Amino acid sequence: MSDASDSTVIQPVDKKPHVASDGPSSSAIVQLPTHNSHAGRVVDPAYPFAYKVTNGQRLFELRSAVCGVLQVESSAASKRKLPGPLPHTMNRASLPTIANGYWVCEKTDGARTLLFVSPSHGSYLVDRSFDFFELDDSHGVFKTALSKEGPTLLDCELVRNVHGAPAPMVLQAAKETGPFLMCAFDAVMFNGLPLAAKPLLGRISHLGQARDAVAAELREAADRGAAVTLPFTLASKLFVPAYQMERVMGMFEAVDVRGDRHYCFNNKDKAIKTLNDGLIFTPNDNSYSMQQSPELPIYKWKWPGMNTVDFLLKRPWFDNKGELVLAMTAAEPFSGKPALVTARTTALSDGERQKLMADIGHAVSVVAECAFDAAAGRWKVKGYRWDKKEPNFSNTVFSCLEASVDQISLDVLRDELLKRKDAWKAAYDRYQQAVATLVPKS
Repeated sequence: MSDASDSTVIQPVDKKPHVASDGPSSSAIVQLPTHNSHAGRVVDPAYPFAYKVTNGQRLFELRSAVCGVLQVESSAASKRKLPGPLPHTMNRASLPTIANGYWVCEKTDGARTLLFVSPSHGSYLVDRSFDFFELDDSHGVFKTALSKEGPTLLDCELVRNVHGAPAPMVLQAAKETGPFLMCAFDAVMFNGLPLAAKPLLGRISHLGQARDAVAAELREAADRGAAVTLPFTLASKLFVPAYQMERVMGMFEAVDVRGDRHYCFNNKDKAIKTLNDGLIFTPNDNSYSMQQSPELPIYKWKWPGMNTVDFLLKRPWFDNKGELVLAMTAAEPFSGKPALVTARTTALSDGERQKLMADIGHAVSVVAECAFDAAAGRWKVKGYRWDKKEPNFSNTVFSCLEASVDQISLDVLRDELLKRKDAWKAAYDRYQQAVATLVPKS
């Protein structure tokens, strides 16, 4: 395994680790104008520095290329859904599994984005709806750094850096003014090297290389006299053993804005501070798709009140009792095909109703993030997922409801995983022994 000083992995040790994630100092940042079009090209508000691919044939070609890198069936190229793994909501029954060789990182409250750089196709961002957004790479920084020998595909969260923003301005900085960070947390392919089938440590060891390659190419371009700026800084997330999650906890910071509590992940050493909504636990002994060992999924833990479900809201919005209709996806009884069904209805106060109608404007439908308020016994709208077209599946809704009612506190989670320290170390030893068998003897 790589040394902690040049990778995203922190090895299990008893002393305080060196934090191995990168900060804004690695590249220059510029936010391009958020105009609606340029030379006939469409700019999406979610990616104000990139141009949306609208040509159907081109979009299909790009989707097919990414499906090839992901090693999934080509039929996925025709679907409006990113063919990547999604985390399961954690509950108490998950603890023994997580103790078995899982690694933990903070859960960035950003936009799930793939960074795809190909020598033949160019440089793109890919959102959850499997739409592509072309980056302006006229100086070839991404292409040279990440596709000299073949494509690179990184799984990331796009988020704004709120470092330096006073507490009352944190939310505004997170939405409007902070410089962009592309926080990479997994690698599917790096410079043509296939990584999808490798265990977690074999994949994320390349994140630091990708980050450093972009920073180095940016410096070389500057040395040549080229005035190059990038729309975001490529950073790599910090991973630690699950039982040592207290290292990540030490970087959490609560921020109160207008009576509402929010959380940030504050890496002071790297001048990185981003909105956070929990933790992600990823198994080492599984492939990127999580299909190699389905019994070892990715798990997410979210702060109290942040366990949300993505329901679909549709006109006319309310039933004949005036309650908001929340729709989810479920399997049809006989065919098993996914279908849109009403999960339940929920009452809104006059103020909540007015805010909802103002937020959605003239939309015909919208995917809304909803949290279950156990005290009030009803679902509440917390936000909107303009990047999504479909609601969560029924099993996600039920697991979220269970997690909301039986919330595991951060301290209890830490203590329970620490109790299982020996099980984690045994799993890690098995991994190291397996790796050793693959190394040729000199």
